[in-house]
Order: sequence, then C-alpha cells, then structure tokens
Amino acid sequence: MLLDQLMEKILELSQTEGAKPTLQMALKNIRQLIQEYQSQSLIAFIRKTATRLSSPIFDDELSLLISAAQDDMARQGVGETLVKESEKPLVKLAITTYCKAHFGLDNPDSEKYLRSYQSITNELRNSRGYAGGETDNAEP
Repeated sequence: MLLDQLMEKILELSQTEGAKPTLQMALKNIRQLIQEYQSQSLIAFIRKTATRLSSPIFDDELSLLISAAQDDMARQGVGETLVKESEKPLVKLAITTYCKAHFGLDNPDSEKYLRSYQSITNELRNSRGYAGGETDNAEP
C-alpha cells in the first residue's frame, strides 16, 4: 500500500533514536485516522448506492452490514488483506451487494442480491491475484 511505503520512508528519514518512537506513534495515529476516514467514506458510498438514502440515520446498521460482509468473505476464504481493501472495485461491489441483500425488512430482491454476492465472493476467493496483489489464500 502506498501509504505504508510513505510512512516507512518517514521512519527511515528520522535518524535520531529519540524521534523514532514519537514518529512511530504519530504514524500509528495517522493510520487509524485514515482507516476511520475510509470506513466513513464506504458507509457514505453504501448509503448512496445500496439504500438510495441521503440521511445518515441508518449508518449504524450499514456499518454492521459492512463488517458482516467483510467477515463473511473472510470466512469463505477470501484473503483477509483483500477483504479489508474496500477501495478495490470487486471488493466494494461485493460489500455493496451484501448490503443490498440484507438492508431493510421487506426486500423482494434479497435472494437475487445474495446470489450476486456469492458469485463475486467466489471469484475473489478463486482469484490467484487481484489488481496486482495476491490474495492471502492463493496457492503457488
């Protein structure tokens, strides 16, 4: 990930031992902020595309569904690293489709979206590589 490479380069540039622990803590905080931002932007994306809502009133439910989709993909054998790459188009599509299938109480298209989600998940699981990176469970 480009961000990790940038952060490692910053650590390399700090030559004094006294500055290194401070930089490491700052970089950890930066990583957390970026992950929170990515999570919030994914929730906003799902809200807009899967539910067609503009209000954040269901964001807690959407956050839970996003986590459930990621857990389900990992449980089915999609590499954990890939599952967390929510900006990858196929991963994002799988999460969106999962949310469409599970959002709301009366969803006549739920089965259709579940089949689509399963198809995407199968493709991710069976992929030897995706967008230039290997999945965690890819065989040599």
